[in-house]
Amino acid sequence: MTRGKTKTFKDWLRTNFDKTDLYYLCTRGAQSGFTGMATTEDTNKLYDRFHNDIWETMAREVQTCSSRNLMQYMADCLDVFGVDDEESFKTAMVWHTAQWLAWELLNEEEEDGGDQDV
Repeated sequence: MTRGKTKTFKDWLRTNFDKTDLYYLCTRGAQSGFTGMATTEDTNKLYDRFHNDIWETMAREVQTCSSRNLMQYMADCLDVFGVDDEESFKTAMVWHTAQWLAWELLNEEEEDGGDQDV
């Protein structure tokens, strides 16, 4: 895992996961276990490092696909993760945002004419 070299969470994902990993991240979700995001310790470190980027991504996601406000949308999205404290909130935010950003990265590659086979 690359540490300390990327400025955004999206760049961190781009640097640490190949196209197949990103596909599985989109289709199976981050909670299925990915290196660097598998433990509460991992996800809390990522959240603490990229929290501004994670919140900006969530706000952009709301504008893209919801008529609800940010907090209502977050409640809907994060409910599946069983958030019950600060650590589980950070984990849910990282996992949800990772899944969304993986989808964005795969679509960017497709738009750029990258190989679409996974």
